[in-house]
Amino acid sequence: MTAEALGRIRDEHPRHPTAAYSMAGVSRGCVQGYFESYWNLETGPKAIRFGERDTKASLLDLASRMLAVLYREREPEMEIVGVEQPFDVPLIDLDTGEVLDRALVGTLDLLERDAAGGLVVVDLKTSARK
Repeated sequence: MTAEALGRIRDEHPRHPTAAYSMAGVSRGCVQGYFESYWNLETGPKAIRFGERDTKASLLDLASRMLAVLYREREPEMEIVGVEQPFDVPLIDLDTGEVLDRALVGTLDLLERDAAGGLVVVDLKTSARK
């Protein structure tokens, strides 16, 4: 599942167990079933072009396996704060204090808050098939 998909679930259904890592008492099957329902709603009416080796079923299977890893590896004290969070930070010359003409612009895949209240930036990497 992409960070964007997780974020959409979190934003549209804030009480759903995928809204934060605090999934205590919620089965993996429940989370995966919800995602599958959401996936079918989002992809059902749309014409989708897949990669050479991808199908709707193969991508759903991949998402299900990714959710299993999330469920198994999650840290219960971590809270999801933002998903696909854009940022725009001015760059400053440390010697002169001058704000430079260019800013550092991008998107954070996942922003979490730990038990101590600190923010944790997660940068998810995917690899292209060859």
